[in-house]
Amino acid sequence: MNSRYPKYKKTGLDWLEEIPENWEILPNKALFSERKEKNNNDYELLSVTQDRGIIKQSEIESKKDISNDDKSNYKLVLKNDLAYNKMRMWQGAIGHSQYYGLVSPAYVVLKPKENVFSRYFYYLFKSNKYLVQTNKFSYGLCDDMNSLRYEDFRNMVTPVPPYQEQKLLSYIIESKMINIEKYLSSKKKIIDLFRERIGLQTFAGFQSNSLIKCNNWLEQLPSTWKIERSKRIFNNIVDKNYANEQFLAVTQDKGVLPKDLCDNNYTTTAGDGTNLLRVIRNDFVISLRSFQGGIEHSNYQGLVSPAYTVLRLKKDYNNELLTYYYKYFLKTQKFISMLNTVITGIRDGKNINYKDFQDIILPIPSEEDLIKFKEQFLIFENLVTIFEKEKKLFNKFSAALINEVVTGQIDIRNIETKYNSKDEEFLYNKVAEESVEYSD
Repeated sequence: MNSRYPKYKKTGLDWLEEIPENWEILPNKALFSERKEKNNNDYELLSVTQDRGIIKQSEIESKKDISNDDKSNYKLVLKNDLAYNKMRMWQGAIGHSQYYGLVSPAYVVLKPKENVFSRYFYYLFKSNKYLVQTNKFSYGLCDDMNSLRYEDFRNMVTPVPPYQEQKLLSYIIESKMINIEKYLSSKKKIIDLFRERIGLQTFAGFQSNSLIKCNNWLEQLPSTWKIERSKRIFNNIVDKNYANEQFLAVTQDKGVLPKDLCDNNYTTTAGDGTNLLRVIRNDFVISLRSFQGGIEHSNYQGLVSPAYTVLRLKKDYNNELLTYYYKYFLKTQKFISMLNTVITGIRDGKNINYKDFQDIILPIPSEEDLIKFKEQFLIFENLVTIFEKEKKLFNKFSAALINEVVTGQIDIRNIETKYNSKDEEFLYNKVAEESVEYSD
């Protein structure tokens, strides 16, 4: 895979020393024109995401619904167009479209010219080497506000393989990505099944237990368990005036963690933090999204928004086994569904306060079952840790491979690959849950 092309030639570019002899260096205006068509309100709304390129906006759960808004200034995108965010192109904020639709006026839409296989250039424009040039042509008051106008993009230069080679290299890249995606998808299914089984066990215990009926939302529980109202188990903590603590983000997929560890950009509250709530390790946090994702556990100490509710296990219950148990129980779908029934008039983004939570009946498993739960939780967490490490390694490998292939530094043309329309559909229709839209 790491073989070189037979012959190379110098480019005269500071970011790319040489290219294969049969490639050209062309200005982008020879490859793409700008598509400016507007006033097409009947088309579907599209979004440019960090991981999956251009997808249907309806596939992003957290995206505000603007389907009824005036879209007369939105730009038309056709299949095989590229679209990039002017303010984020220096980060590789570009997507290849499999759809006909509309994108925000903040995007530049690129229409491919003859003998341009746009999927190939999508990979090239996102590569680390190409972004060196992109940065030089982007202008703004500071690096984080740099903008790449089409007038500047069109004057950038690009290494261009023959058309058939563009297609071949794209197919080989995608075949490798498909194999990786299929492997990761199979691993994720195993993890999801394990998570589902844990969710069921947090209500039913283990097979050796006999279940008895409950006259509450829990319906039935093992006979060796107890029940208690939430206010008997948790305290509502209002602890402020800490100016030197780190800021924490409350996420649905990773719990409570420092904002600098988050992939997304979370807004930091202005001021010195004295008005924020302090969270310590093993606290729980009810967030603005708890009606969707449950109550989050924290492994960190720091500050969160005063709009949130901080919970801490009372002295009689504050132990490692119960902390582990509630960390998973309060994220189960059955608990989340019940949480929605006790809150009246709930709307998108409405906070759930302690008053809503305090009278909820919660189970208290036997110590024997709590020990078994911890064993299961640790196995599950180990699986997730291995999976996350594999994802990072595969992402690193994919980025390195693409970087070398699209600049002609390695020759993969003779690699045998199996690629069909079903694989293409799998790759482009599989939308990762963590897909992040580039802000307009």
